[in-house]
Amino acid sequence: MPPFLLEIGTEEIPASYLRPAAEQMRKELLKFLDDSHIDHGDARIYHTPRRLAVLCENVAPKQKDTSILVSGPPTSSAYGEDGKPTKAAIGFARAHGVDIRALKTKKTPKGEVIVAEERKKGKTTSSILSEYVPELLTTLYFPRTMAWEASRFRFARPIRWIVALLGKKVVKFSVADVKSGDKTHGHRFLSPKFKRIENPENYEKTLNTMHVIADPEKRKKLILSMVKKAATAKKGVPIDDPELLEEVSGLVEEPAVVVGTFDEKYLALPKDVVVTAMREHQKYFSVLDKSGRLLPYFVAIANGKTTKANHIKKAHQAALMSRLEDASFHWQEDTKHKLEKMAKGLRRVVWQENLGSLYDKSERLVELAKHISLRIEDADSKTAERAAFLCKADLVSNMVRDGKEFAKLQGVMGREYALVSGEDKKVATAIYEHYLPRYPGDSLPRTLEGAIVSIADRLDSIVGSFINNKIPTGSEDPYGLRRLANGMISIIAKKKHHLSLTSLIATDISLYEEQKKGCITDRNALGCSLFGFFTSRMEAFLEEKGIRHDITDAVMAVGLDDLYDAAERAMAISKFKQSEEFKSLVMGQKRVANILKGVEIETKLDKSALAETEEKRLFTLTKEIEAKLQQSIREHAYQESLKILLLLKDPIDQFFDAVLVMAEDDKLRANRLALVKYVAERFNTLADFSKIVIE
Repeated sequence: MPPFLLEIGTEEIPASYLRPAAEQMRKELLKFLDDSHIDHGDARIYHTPRRLAVLCENVAPKQKDTSILVSGPPTSSAYGEDGKPTKAAIGFARAHGVDIRALKTKKTPKGEVIVAEERKKGKTTSSILSEYVPELLTTLYFPRTMAWEASRFRFARPIRWIVALLGKKVVKFSVADVKSGDKTHGHRFLSPKFKRIENPENYEKTLNTMHVIADPEKRKKLILSMVKKAATAKKGVPIDDPELLEEVSGLVEEPAVVVGTFDEKYLALPKDVVVTAMREHQKYFSVLDKSGRLLPYFVAIANGKTTKANHIKKAHQAALMSRLEDASFHWQEDTKHKLEKMAKGLRRVVWQENLGSLYDKSERLVELAKHISLRIEDADSKTAERAAFLCKADLVSNMVRDGKEFAKLQGVMGREYALVSGEDKKVATAIYEHYLPRYPGDSLPRTLEGAIVSIADRLDSIVGSFINNKIPTGSEDPYGLRRLANGMISIIAKKKHHLSLTSLIATDISLYEEQKKGCITDRNALGCSLFGFFTSRMEAFLEEKGIRHDITDAVMAVGLDDLYDAAERAMAISKFKQSEEFKSLVMGQKRVANILKGVEIETKLDKSALAETEEKRLFTLTKEIEAKLQQSIREHAYQESLKILLLLKDPIDQFFDAVLVMAEDDKLRANRLALVKYVAERFNTLADFSKIVIE
């Protein structure tokens, strides 16, 4: 069966758009072929700055014939008393092109009806694709699109040519006044003329002859090899930067290496500043020596080989020098002052309307850092408080305030300015780490103090936004509060911090009230709203860890105030849930929940009133395990806690089998209900097991 090739040729598309769009094109095409009952093989993607392409192997020339059952009139009206078909049945058969003898019956909720099997002959794949591909192109997502011709069709960049081949035949259609064909463009400057693609299988080889490496993985591999070779020639290694490699790969069609140099005086700048100057705008790879120190070289990737390599090298060097000069000027100006003086400058920077300045926020962070430090063993409160006070100071520095590529160095520059200002190294590290994690999967703070300031900062931003009614709704989250909460929960879980969420929220609300920032009309309602927000984020966190919703619900039902503790309980139960004993235990707790549902129990358990052997045994064993259970809970040894609770499985089962809880005698019934409640409370120290679903 022939392959199908679809290539969309365009003006240069932004590098970050390429892979997602190509992957989407592949996914949508394969889904369409499946839905259209067209057999096919696998598909692979190609993309360069000027093209998006997908090549699907072994595509059937026509779709499969299909048949569907069409319901007709009720059997009672389709056949007469003599069993012969009525006009209704005859008309139904004729309308669907079937022999009257081929009609069948089918039972439905509304009664028995006649059905006809209507066969549909498959169309040619070419005709189907000619209708589908224009629709496919309208569904591709790009962060920004443009229109450039009369039909106002929108795409990432103007479409200049389209290749659509099923085998050697063109699949004909038109998009944005561009007709599909079998001719492609090569490199814009090195191979500007069209060339015909004889067969989709030759697509990659054809483009290679036109100075285009269409396979993005091969192009990345080649670039990495070239960069390593160039760095080795300078007795160094390139900085490991997968994101930059992906981006640079999306900027060229035929990579060519350019090695440049810069004045060694710029090595006196912080390493991150120099790397950022090379990376963010210029897209250069930095070169390091074996000890990880910067060397005065860079590796750039040009789009195609040229005889003017030396001219290109000089241009790159001049561009970089301009940026390094800017960085050097900012550094010199900023280091004329201590970081503490910059922190005081935060008074002039509004954080959020009605919530005061960044200086006000820094003061709250100091108090929150103190509150958290007192609750974490081995935390250095003074270091955390100092870092909290200084952590936003670099936002008013020339380097970060400049708004260009160096603006991304907030936190990094705070660390560097702190060190130059003579601050303790631990303070400098915490200043940098308080921004971590910056995105999902990013590194978490390594130090306790960095973690403390990060938690404080995230909490304060969330509380302040809720005070200002900037609450996430649906897919809208303009202040990134979900991301902040996710990071906060990740830090707490990773660092194993036992902190009271209620206390944290209440403390921060009080700090806002003391500063008279924001309009807090009902602090209890605000606290409940914030707690609910963190609950939803905790649910998402546990889901990512593979915890089932029912286990999450069971754990949260008995307490979420200690986020790490809740996560520990959920993990322990999730590991334990597969055992048969556990399933039996859960069923017992479901019986307990059903008995206690809607019942108010005010009677205190009287062990002398226990009459039956089974209820006496249940009480005795529950009492015996209580000390060990409480110890395991204090030590957060929840696997052990579950093993201890399992000791009650048989006594519980025997109790329910032999004892009538809802006895006619009021006192007896009340005492037995009190016993059931007493046992249930032991389980509820971990979770409400009645909410767990047994599969």
